[in-house]
Amino acid sequence: MFNFSCLVNSSTYDYNSISAILFTVLGVHIGHVLIHMKDHSSRLLHWFGMGIALLVLGIILHFTYVIPLNKQFYTFSYVCVTSGAAALVFSAFYILVQ
Repeated sequence: MFNFSCLVNSSTYDYNSISAILFTVLGVHIGHVLIHMKDHSSRLLHWFGMGIALLVLGIILHFTYVIPLNKQFYTFSYVCVTSGAAALVFSAFYILVQ
């Protein structure tokens, strides 16, 4: 029988799950804006604003040593930087396609 005590006692999985949920919610928000906002400029303004804000927040958290970027621990600053970059890349592709 498999021993689950190593998974239960590790708090890393809890933090990774919260960060993954946050990352998913931000992605769903981008899709929500795509469906509910009909004007192209308001969509782009929302995505660029959110992307820049998340990117700046993640960089500030990292360089002030509050929460360093760490992919292995899936930290909040890592989620902010990758979500912000994803929003900006999604906006760029949206401009190219439209």
